[in-house]
Amino acid sequence: MIIFFDISPAEATAQVAQARSAGIPVFALDGQPAPGVRVNGWIDNNNYAQGKTLADYLSSKLPKGSEVTVIAAIAGAPVTDQEIDGALAGFKANGMKFVGNVNQQRNNIDNAAGGQAVMRAILAKYPGVRGVLSYNDDSVAGAGWEFQSGTPHP
Repeated sequence: MIIFFDISPAEATAQVAQARSAGIPVFALDGQPAPGVRVNGWIDNNNYAQGKTLADYLSSKLPKGSEVTVIAAIAGAPVTDQEIDGALAGFKANGMKFVGNVNQQRNNIDNAAGGQAVMRAILAKYPGVRGVLSYNDDSVAGAGWEFQSGTPHP
């Protein structure tokens, strides 16, 4: 059995077809796959609500009006885009000041170094940022390095 995280739904078409033709059951996690990606089933989450919950929690730890931002996933990933939409709504509802531009704050290389580079660019423009919501652990690790000292720690 294969279970995959459905971050970019159309990307898995060939791999899913190959596994299914070999008799291997395939399930998508975190969203219905794109048309043509024929899985045995999928598990879906309310990604918008998850993003809002994360923003609510982060906001509860900061003074009202604090500058907050996000490090987003690659463009075209509906799962994380929905989560970011929920986070932006949560920040607004909690009186936070969102700074930056989601489309210019994407970790396109999807690792800690990419997260650090995005955070460095954010801090250069918005040195008063007090909170960051990141779509994955690698990005948040890189952001943390940049917040702490600007250099990675092993």
